[in-house]
Amino acid sequence: MNYVSSSSSYLKKDYNHVLTTLVDIQALKLLIAILSASGTSKYPKPLLLPPPQHLALISTLTIHPLFTNRAKDPTKLETSRLALQYLRLVSKLIGPTNAHFIEAFKFTQPDLASRRSLGTSTSRGGRQQATGVEDDDEDGPGGPGSFNNEEIHLDLASSKSIWFLAEDFWHVVGWALNCSVCHRRMRWPEWRLWLEFIVGALEADWQQRGDGVVDREGSMILKYVQSGGSGGTNVNEKRILRAVFADGSPKSVTEFGEIWAGETKARKVVDPLGGAKVGKPKKVVENDEENFFIEPDSSSEDDGDDDDNSKLEHDGNSGIADTETNDGNMLFALTTTTIGARNASSLEVLGGSSSISLRLRLLALLSDLATSLPHKFTSLTSLYDAFDTRLRPLPLNTFIHFLSPAALKQHFSPSAASFLLQLLLRYLVQSGAPLPRDDDLTQDKVERCYLGWPANGHGAAENGKMSVCIEALLALLDDADALEATEELAGLIRHGVKVRGKKVAKEGKRKGVSERSKREDGEILRASGERLLLLADMLGGGFDGGEGEDDDDDDDEEDEEDNESDGKEGMHLD
Repeated sequence: MNYVSSSSSYLKKDYNHVLTTLVDIQALKLLIAILSASGTSKYPKPLLLPPPQHLALISTLTIHPLFTNRAKDPTKLETSRLALQYLRLVSKLIGPTNAHFIEAFKFTQPDLASRRSLGTSTSRGGRQQATGVEDDDEDGPGGPGSFNNEEIHLDLASSKSIWFLAEDFWHVVGWALNCSVCHRRMRWPEWRLWLEFIVGALEADWQQRGDGVVDREGSMILKYVQSGGSGGTNVNEKRILRAVFADGSPKSVTEFGEIWAGETKARKVVDPLGGAKVGKPKKVVENDEENFFIEPDSSSEDDGDDDDNSKLEHDGNSGIADTETNDGNMLFALTTTTIGARNASSLEVLGGSSSISLRLRLLALLSDLATSLPHKFTSLTSLYDAFDTRLRPLPLNTFIHFLSPAALKQHFSPSAASFLLQLLLRYLVQSGAPLPRDDDLTQDKVERCYLGWPANGHGAAENGKMSVCIEALLALLDDADALEATEELAGLIRHGVKVRGKKVAKEGKRKGVSERSKREDGEILRASGERLLLLADMLGGGFDGGEGEDDDDDDDEEDEEDNESDGKEGMHLD
């Protein structure tokens, strides 16, 4: 298949004219038609591909406020929808690597700090432009455009472009994910579609480059990682993880703020009686069909994922295992059907199922990058250590959506999942437990180091996290056909469930922990324990409820060890 850029003689005058009017609906429709016809022909023809600067402009149209949540009329919304449809088509028919997305989707701002202090941005031509969202005139933002070889003289392609205003990719990721928490109706629907497209492009680019180290050194994800700041690899790595775990808090919004000033504000509406503009409606019904400039386009591809978790409340499923099926893995089958969120609040901390799915996909990309090119990024141990510091403090009902067997199986390789789980367990397990010498996953190691032990703390949250990690480890062993059914294994599973339950029973009042949170954590711990007991029943014969005659004799020894809690901070896997 041949791919033709704008510099080729194959592009005729009419096609060049189309490229100068990309903010026009008919132009975008024509681009889609041309590409679709070329890609579906029985006789392959060269695929007409706009130059990188035009692809960059089209990507801005998909997310700019004046074409999405602040659009004046349906025409602007249609422009945004068509722009996204075209980019998806390019990615599908040509691929991110062949389409040179790495050149099109690069951040070009020169000095973000000085521009923020002035409240302005400098265009490539040296003019000072306001970076805020303003009402567009009849010719569109920035006035009519013109095509001149390398440059497009449109503000949307320069000073008001996402690639100019954002500090880097991780700034956009952090802000988009912040929107998933604190602007879930007004801005997240648009950012979700944009982020799903760009993350899909990163994944496809990585896969297209195969296993060759040289090829992958030119990958989009590596370019974005290396542009994540100038403070050294450690600083970049931590900032990247802060972006991926952006939670809508004031601190996070300060670091990863809005791209266009005022982009989360509602569009001014016209009073149907008096015709006068109303600055702000008393109540914005954001999903009212009449407010076309607010409602996200329902006809876009991949729009089936609900961002407010309404489906979760009906079917009780967490959303993390929708695409998985029971393939013989005993514990996987159990957790897929029972670990689901009991209500939407379990997902709200990080913005809902669609937001958590995107975070997991980004973490999986970073994991692959650290595994393949540690010398260009960071080691897997260092990355997962940083990952751990973000993951452990999460509420238990959010934690399970990252570490359930279904989530790990969908996003991480078995070896990476095992490595991450064992790193987490080193911090979680009671200090008296033997420490493994390496990160290899074996049944003997799980039995000796994890199964029969409680967590360091007395809380249901700590013990629940440990129980969930143990479930995931057992699922990995089962999936690899490395789980041998023995009475000893079943006995250790039952013993561990009992000692974790006993430890939580001794928990007193804890500062900053509500009774409701303790109740919810206790429910998750009990549910995890029930799944483990059912597994023990399947592995070691009938469930007799006896976790071992010597359990009570061990209680005093366990109580002494409970006080040794923080001795393993800072440890790493060998």
